[in-house]
Amino acid sequence: MYIPQAEQGASPLYIPSCATAECLDTRLGRAEDKMPKQARKARKVKPIWERGYRSHGLWLGKERLGKVTLDGSTDGASRYRWESGNRAGKSQTLREAKQAVEQAVLIGARQLGLFDSDG
Repeated sequence: MYIPQAEQGASPLYIPSCATAECLDTRLGRAEDKMPKQARKARKVKPIWERGYRSHGLWLGKERLGKVTLDGSTDGASRYRWESGNRAGKSQTLREAKQAVEQAVLIGARQLGLFDSDG
């Protein structure tokens, strides 16, 4: 390839081997047929269980969805009490109590605000 010189003794000019406009656009990253960037998917926030003293709470952000407490009674029938929204119950194991709270949250049982107006 012939490289012209501006003057005698001057350094040769740089001419890329691909001098067409299309080739330069692709080398500089301006090709029109580039793949579009994938949009990031929004992550779903999942409720988490937080352990406390004699209780566990199910939280979604800063909102408590339900809680499981250790029952203080001495009867052997139930050991844990759970509450979620307007539903409550008793259970023998912690696993059953947590599942009951999660089921109540899935069906949408929420505690209504005492002083909230619905209109």
